[in-house]
Amino acid sequence: MTQNSPPLVLPAGLARTLAALQDKDQRRLDDTITRLHTVNGRLWDTEDRVRGTLLSAAQVADCNREIDQLNAERNMLAERADEVLGTLADAGCADAPLHTETLASVVDRLSVLTLRIWHSEQTASRDELARRRVPALHGQREELRAALDSLVTDVVAGRRR
Repeated sequence: MTQNSPPLVLPAGLARTLAALQDKDQRRLDDTITRLHTVNGRLWDTEDRVRGTLLSAAQVADCNREIDQLNAERNMLAERADEVLGTLADAGCADAPLHTETLASVVDRLSVLTLRIWHSEQTASRDELARRRVPALHGQREELRAALDSLVTDVVAGRRR
């Protein structure tokens, strides 16, 4: 990930819920989410690089292969995170309404939004559009964090799956 990239801060409700996991599951999930955020940062950097105007066709092809590999790793890490996060659900609530995405998918979106904010803040001094976008992005992140906390509460209570 880019040097000095932002850490991924999970919402308080999710963090409290994860504290109830067994130690090995906590470590596995922490490692997986950290790696997911790192992969998202590398993916962001590679996508920026491929948009460069000075790349040869071979360099563009190399970047595209790297993007494909990073996306495959991203998907694998999200699946691994969902394996652990799935243990939070009440197993007896198989007929609870299905949510449109998994907990790890929301964590992944939070990671990408965190990176988007960071990159927008980095360019805000020289890009008026980025400067104006930053407050809205912060608001989106707070809404996403609140929605994730709400979803975790519902999953643990067996109201959603």
